[in-house]
Parts: sequence; C-alpha cells; structure tokens
Amino acid sequence: MTPRHDGPSHTIVPTTMPTERKKKSRGPMIQLTGPIAPLAKAFGSVKALAEALGVTPRSIQRWDEGSLSPAVPARKLMAILAAQHRVPVPYEF
Repeated sequence: MTPRHDGPSHTIVPTTMPTERKKKSRGPMIQLTGPIAPLAKAFGSVKALAEALGVTPRSIQRWDEGSLSPAVPARKLMAILAAQHRVPVPYEF
C-alpha cells in the first residue's frame, strides 16, 4: 500500500537569510550656536533635548536661530532644565 498524498506541500524555505535594514540618515547633524546651544550640550545632543521638550530637533534649531520662538510652556520647561543642568537660561519671560 502506498502513502496517500493530498497535494503539494506548502512549506516555504528561504533561499537567503534576511539582511538587516540600514538606518536612514535624516539629514545633517544639527549644530547650534545661539542661546540654546549650552542646554543642548548639557543634554548631549539636540535630539535628546528635543525629546525632553517633546518637539522636533528642527524646532530646536529654529528657536536657536531666532526664526521661531518657543511657546511659553516650552520656555518654562527649558528654564527648569537649564537650572537642573546649571547652564544659562536661554529665554527670559
């Protein structure tokens, strides 16, 4: 007696191993030279400061350039963070 065969096997065997995805660069690293630079340096990067404030690194750059002003809650939070890190407060109220 021969074994019964119900159709083709649907087992898929990969022929190559999946490769790791490369992280895409999101543009050049942001360098600050204005009033927010000491605070960003205390945080280690513009990205880390942006995450702490809940904004984008580009917003931080615009604030530092003076082309955009942060809202009052962001100014207050920056004042608190500046005091905690013992750096100059970037904005006056």
